[in-house]
Amino acid sequence: MHRLVYLSHATSHLPTHGIADIVKRSQINNAKVGLTGMLVYHGNRFFQVLEGLPANLAQRYKCIQADKRHEKMSLLYSSAISKRAFPSWQMSYYRPEELPEQVQQAVFSIYDLMPFNSPARGEDDDTRKLVRDFLASFDRLVA
Repeated sequence: MHRLVYLSHATSHLPTHGIADIVKRSQINNAKVGLTGMLVYHGNRFFQVLEGLPANLAQRYKCIQADKRHEKMSLLYSSAISKRAFPSWQMSYYRPEELPEQVQQAVFSIYDLMPFNSPARGEDDDTRKLVRDFLASFDRLVA
């Protein structure tokens, strides 16, 4: 089992339907190859944790790197793990109620990540710190 964490910047402000497409496709594609994790989109930036078998993770990461909806990818963490911090795939968005109804159930508010002990931050201390640091990078959010 392996985990990687990256940051990237959207190439332009993603419309609501663009986020909805990412939610739907991620759920389908990740489930097919046993990947789990969390994706946060806020302030035109992506923060993603992906976990799974190394070969499946490497293949998905190559696809993510080729995606033209974002740029300036920065790999923050990549390591073997003994257990998943996120046993299911999740996505956090600033205002989930803005998304189409069919994907709202798969998305939670970025503010659910805010409390220090929020289970939405994951089950691994190093990953929780990366989530906290990402949230702290926004002036209006307090991690």
